[in-house]
Amino acid sequence: LVGLGFEDLLNFHMISREENFDRLDIAPGEDALGGGRPVTIRQPYSEAYEILRTWALPSLLLVLENNTHREYPQHLSEIGLAAALDESENTGVAEHRTVAAVLADTEASYDDARSRLQAVAGAFDAELETPPTTHPTFIDGRTAEVVLDGETVGVIGEIHPKVLVEHDLELPVAAFEFRLDALQ
Repeated sequence: LVGLGFEDLLNFHMISREENFDRLDIAPGEDALGGGRPVTIRQPYSEAYEILRTWALPSLLLVLENNTHREYPQHLSEIGLAAALDESENTGVAEHRTVAAVLADTEASYDDARSRLQAVAGAFDAELETPPTTHPTFIDGRTAEVVLDGETVGVIGEIHPKVLVEHDLELPVAAFEFRLDALQ
């Protein structure tokens, strides 16, 4: 592991490449939220924990996948850490806090996720804009950038059906993720 000590690892979520990238239809190094170059664990004790996650959405989708036996709707959120390789950092690793949320419901939509995001932005007096964009994890035409106070800091949208099938989810999921430091 480049640039981090054991104590630092305790603050991060370790995950597999498959969970972080493949199951969300995103590639390492891709120019999209979650596509950062991952920090690799040198001698992982399991392939399930070979990298530090580059974003939080995979973790939330895993929780939904593991709770399909629970009643819906399921609305989850997390504030957590993510990391990616970055040669411009002294440690070689750029780490940041991220805010992520998923809404799993028979009626979950982009508008539902946006209203939740608007409430968060409003609580911090941040100006929210959501211009259309594309992202491989989300449905084209139902995806937007999260722009807070004029800076692009995340993504929002409806999860693509192929990602839902990959996670054994049989109902719509709307989600967003953005950098926490955008609210400070």
